[in-house]
Amino acid sequence: MEPNFETKLSLKAVGMMFSGQVKGNELYELWDRFSKVISEIPNRSNTDMCYGIVNPFSTKMEDGEMEYVAAVEVDNFNNVPEGMVSIEIPESHYAIFTHKGHIRNFMDTIKFVFGQWLPNSDYKIMNAPELEVYDERFNVDSVDSELEFCIPVEKK
Repeated sequence: MEPNFETKLSLKAVGMMFSGQVKGNELYELWDRFSKVISEIPNRSNTDMCYGIVNPFSTKMEDGEMEYVAAVEVDNFNNVPEGMVSIEIPESHYAIFTHKGHIRNFMDTIKFVFGQWLPNSDYKIMNAPELEVYDERFNVDSVDSELEFCIPVEKK
């Protein structure tokens, strides 16, 4: 599995956050809750795409915890619904991997990227959010599903 490389422009996103250690179905449950209120988000700029955003700026990362936001892109942060967060993703250069298969196997892609590809590549990770991009190719119930896993990189 080889990545494509792309500079993604900055974007504004609104969504729901999970903060803590992932021990089971926490992210699945977050997406389930988010899917029920996604239509309440005003100012959406792309209704065919959702993002999973891992916040690398969290101080909790050192304790084995993470901050993860299930989100959609918006034009502005006006009228963010109660219980949701806003996050601005800076422009960054990404290595983009396409995960093909059921979402339950997504961790295999993540392990490959960080355990094999990155250590053997000419790149190092940058301090910017990791992105999961869910577009029309994604179907939570399908073994033929696809999503993009984007890690911010720069040359070593």
